[in-house]
Amino acid sequence: MKAFKGSDWLYPVNLVLAIVLAVLNYSRGSYGLGHIWAALAIFWVIRLVLLWIQRKKK
Repeated sequence: MKAFKGSDWLYPVNLVLAIVLAVLNYSRGSYGLGHIWAALAIFWVIRLVLLWIQRKKK
């Protein structure tokens, strides 16, 4: 996956955005939709972190 080729600053930006989204959605939505978005955002955070770790190892 070479979507972020040559732009490492995108990782922290995406990470912060995803964390903010997760926190906002989780605190706002005790109903189902908020939790779905929070879960998606958390999944995105984990995916970004894993991608970042893979790139740093190379």
